[in-house]
Amino acid sequence: MQQAKRLAVISGLFWLLATPIPAQNTKSSQSEILSGTWLLTAELDPNPVLPETIVLLGDFTREGGFSSSSDLPGIPVAGPFLTLGEGHGSWQRVGHGQFRLETWRLAKSILDGNLFGLAKGQADVVVDGKTGLLEGEITLQLLFPDLTPAAPPEVGVLTGVRLGPEPATP
Repeated sequence: MQQAKRLAVISGLFWLLATPIPAQNTKSSQSEILSGTWLLTAELDPNPVLPETIVLLGDFTREGGFSSSSDLPGIPVAGPFLTLGEGHGSWQRVGHGQFRLETWRLAKSILDGNLFGLAKGQADVVVDGKTGLLEGEITLQLLFPDLTPAAPPEVGVLTGVRLGPEPATP
């Protein structure tokens, strides 16, 4: 009888260990915090290349994509000689409520419309899931087409407020 009880207990333990436990999809739940439309503002240190304030409308997908448009038809850079087009990029979760964003824009000459190079933006941000606010440091770099620097990187603060949709509540 004792041996039968032991076998039943051992069988039960093996059954419990062999039963898969569904993992929480933290990427999905974390993407809910970021996904949607945001009003973003980059406040840069004074510099000769980029405006000190750039306002963007950004859209983050759940899958890690990002697109944005600016407050101007083309952001004037390097004095009034270049404009930056719409941005396309991606994001990755790097911690709870923490994300690394990267965006690329074409930089074109105002004079003839030819491609000058690219503008690369990188930001490490924290999103407060309760308030829907985003904040972090941003670095913008103007590059030639071969991806060598055309100007020193510009650093500043990126802030944002969610416009929609609201994150799903657990």
